[in-house]
Amino acid sequence: CSFVRVFNAAPGEEGGKRRRRKSGGMGKMEMSSEQEKKIGFSILIVFMAAAFIARLIGAVVYRGYEVDINCFLAWANMIFENGIGNFYSLDAFTDYPPGYMYILYAIGALRAVFHIAQTSTLSIILTKMPAILADLAIGWLVYKIACKKFKETGAACIAGLFLLTPAVILDSAVWAQVDSVFTLCIVLMCYFLTEKKLIPAYFIFALGILIKPQSLIFTPVLIYGIVEQVFIESFRQDPREVFWKKFWLNLGCGIAAILCIGLLMLPFGFHDALSQYTETLGSYPYASVNAYNFWTMIGRNWAPQEETLLGIAYQTWGMISIFATVIFSGVIFFKSKDSRSKYYFTAALIVTCVFTLSVRMHERYIYPAVILLLLCFAARPRKK
Repeated sequence: CSFVRVFNAAPGEEGGKRRRRKSGGMGKMEMSSEQEKKIGFSILIVFMAAAFIARLIGAVVYRGYEVDINCFLAWANMIFENGIGNFYSLDAFTDYPPGYMYILYAIGALRAVFHIAQTSTLSIILTKMPAILADLAIGWLVYKIACKKFKETGAACIAGLFLLTPAVILDSAVWAQVDSVFTLCIVLMCYFLTEKKLIPAYFIFALGILIKPQSLIFTPVLIYGIVEQVFIESFRQDPREVFWKKFWLNLGCGIAAILCIGLLMLPFGFHDALSQYTETLGSYPYASVNAYNFWTMIGRNWAPQEETLLGIAYQTWGMISIFATVIFSGVIFFKSKDSRSKYYFTAALIVTCVFTLSVRMHERYIYPAVILLLLCFAARPRKK
């Protein structure tokens, strides 16, 4: 009996030992996971600090592209001294919409409060700072998105790849361009769409349009998201009353986002602010404006867009290419089964095709594709 009791108890005791060993192993795994997060976040901080320092050095060493930096420096003073309502009516060249002018107003206010000379090095750094901070914000967002598919250390390295890309540093900190500011809005819009949060996507896209008219290039991505998430998924899966509730809610919030654009334009004078879009979209009537695209490849850089190729004006070819891009990107989007990376890929595809084939493109208009393609890689499903 004693032997039987011992024999029957042995598996239980051994099982208890195994459970304790397994429990201890799980504790080690959990500890390892926590360590992974801490190490990954520490690597991200190092990358962000190095990226910030590199940008500060670039901002100090090189003043920026003279035409644009001089405009930003002057506009910051003009809008603060003359007031928002009088800014566009001044006898001065302006080609930026109200969104970025609010930022320049804040910069002008800071310069006035702290008595910073307009052309000083500190003033130049301050003027470049919105784009530099947008770079860092995008880097953090890349990390956050990549963490869903990668370990924290891998996600931090992907973010570091963006933060230390020479072209990105050159654009914001050296050349004093603001492409990263509106690109942050586009990236956030795509992120909200992947998370099925349409309403925040509407308002962040509206903000992007207020900052730079080039944001309109990405309008099809938002439309595709609405069609997929409301007219396809909700229509098929939800009861009709739920579908109609979502439909009217999204319609109302979409209209509200459009109205917000108008409301933020009003302080500048709606007509004057609207002219910044119409005049900017109609400016630089050339096949290519230093963009390394199809038109430059065939030697038509700075050629008037009224000239013809195969009997058709360059401008018409540009419109045809945009129309074809929308159709092609729509087919790719709705055939894709990957719901997370396809928004980033579609946005990158659209801006790349428009940049390559359309007219009036500047060299910087391809900039958002760099981030969007990296995010496409970070968000795509991993092979098991």
